[in-house]
Amino acid sequence: MEESGSVVFDSFVNVNLDTIATTINYVEPTDFRLTATSLSATTIIPSDRDDAMKQWYMEVSPYKMKVATKVEYTGVWYRPILFTNKKDMYHGMDVELFTSWEIESNRISDTRYNIGTINYWEWVNAGFTYDTQRAKTLADNNQTSNQINIQRLIDYRKTGKVYLKKYGRLSLGQLANPFDNVTAAKFYSHVRTMSASFWKSHNTSIVYWDDSARRYGYYGSEDPVKQTFIDGVIIRVEFTSDLPFSIPTFGNNVPPVGLIGVFLNSGPFKYPTVYPAPAPSSSTIDYGNGATAEIIRAYMEFLLNEGTNPVFTWWIPGSADDEARAFLQSKGLTIDSPREDWKLQFVDPAAKTIEAIKKKYLE
Repeated sequence: MEESGSVVFDSFVNVNLDTIATTINYVEPTDFRLTATSLSATTIIPSDRDDAMKQWYMEVSPYKMKVATKVEYTGVWYRPILFTNKKDMYHGMDVELFTSWEIESNRISDTRYNIGTINYWEWVNAGFTYDTQRAKTLADNNQTSNQINIQRLIDYRKTGKVYLKKYGRLSLGQLANPFDNVTAAKFYSHVRTMSASFWKSHNTSIVYWDDSARRYGYYGSEDPVKQTFIDGVIIRVEFTSDLPFSIPTFGNNVPPVGLIGVFLNSGPFKYPTVYPAPAPSSSTIDYGNGATAEIIRAYMEFLLNEGTNPVFTWWIPGSADDEARAFLQSKGLTIDSPREDWKLQFVDPAAKTIEAIKKKYLE
């Protein structure tokens, strides 16, 4: 028996995307993905989509490195320490981490995919996956799309590739040595540009598919607790992309360099690891503005903590931590300030409604 919140399509239309993409002067019909659903058009099974996202974003990342998240002592004199559990670090990696969470929490599932059953999460994730693959195919063929949710992803890829062609990807050798001011300025300037483009393109696609999920009944098929959680996710996606303040080094967004992935997988406000999401059982759990306030506090803590700052600022001598510390002092806040203070200071005055978010990206 299928769990509530799922809808079954009786038939699917198979689409040869490569043939379409290479057609000269091809213009996508507005209703293309409503007749050939996102699920059928997306041939990547759910369990492979986190890796697909990793490859998609890594291709245009201005840096790529592996960071060991675990140290083991071997007891062998010629190799006493072994760095294990290495993680790829790259711009846009939060999409991979979020998709992995969707897979591991069973929000998207190969079983449901194989029998043609769709819930809210599969609809949105498959739609976003389709948009990224479509954007890559069109960009590789120097083509554009008349659909904004795809074109903005094309723009993101082009921005990344232009920089890589001119300056190349940041190397481990550069990370091991101090940057000259010119190189550092170019890198940070590009990261700010890429982060803004990342959020604009990512959010346009996600909001497009979230809106269609609401119109076609997938959102309504989720129970009220799950709907509250979904609303909170969409609001946080927008909030982190357009913060009510700016850290000069990074701009007015949380750069997609792994911070959000760490947040949703750890700590007291980590996202539910089961589907459907459980109802909040204590005052420490808040799927709404409380969690949004916590992600802002976590962002500041990552910048100010000596153990995490180097990872998320690429070991480049910079002023992001000093900027964050001065900014918090100007607001009368510290990392240990109560959640309610963070919520009142940043979230309540700036949080947008679902309808306002839709208008921002789709109208």
